Parts: sequence; C-alpha cells; structure tokens
Amino acid sequence: MNLSEKIQIIEALLFASPEPLTQTRVNLIFQNDAPRLDSAIKKLNSHYKQYNRSYIIQSIAGGYQISTLPEYDKWIKRMFDKTGKITLSNVLSGKKGYEISGKVTYQNKNLFDLAIEERAHKGLFLAFQYPMEIP
Repeated sequence: MNLSEKIQIIEALLFASPEPLTQTRVNLIFQNDAPRLDSAIKKLNSHYKQYNRSYIIQSIAGGYQISTLPEYDKWIKRMFDKTGKITLSNVLSGKKGYEISGKVTYQNKNLFDLAIEERAHKGLFLAFQYPMEIP
C-alpha cells in the first residue's frame, strides 16, 4: 500500500470516527505499516487549503478531528435550527416557549403530562452539544 492510499484511509477514518483519532488507534488499525498521523494530517490540511475546502483537521483531546472552518458556523447552526431536530428535541425535553398541539406517548404515558424532571428520569433530556474550548 502506498502513502497516498494510507492518507486516503486516514481521511476516511477521520470522517467516520466518533472521537478524536490518535496515532495509537491508527497503529492498531494499520497493524505493521502505520503512517505517521501528524504527517498525514499536514498533507490533508495542505490539500484542503489548496482546494479551498470548508473544513480542516484540528488537534483535539490528544487526537485529530475534522471540523468546519469558523466562517461556516452560522450556516451549520441554521441547518440545525431549520431541520426540526433541535426543535423536536427541545419540545420533548420540556423546553418552554413552544405551542404543542398533540401528544407523544412514551411507555403508555403522554410525555407532555410529565414534569421535566420525570422526563429526565426516563432518559429524555438535552446535553450541551457544543462545549467551549478550554485554554
């Protein structure tokens, strides 16, 4: 396998990984012939910059993740605000300010009849999805 193929595999791993990709993980995946992750990242980021991509690979929590460039944040936020996913999650978890004209049954109970704390005890709550960077 040549270096170009290895870099393509690294890129695929970065897209698929739910957590930052580390050199240790790459070593386990490639077994005997693992590329240097930091070198692959530099080449990929150079390629992304050369072709004016909207994303980069960043060092996060001891590994690497693909992230969008900050100038695209407003568009990504709009995507989540417009799809209904965030709105539905907010309504189901009990956030105030929404008009509800129906019911949602969970374990034979109307969710909207349950207090927010009761919903949370049943596992229905929102977690902070965009943690701030700690300097």
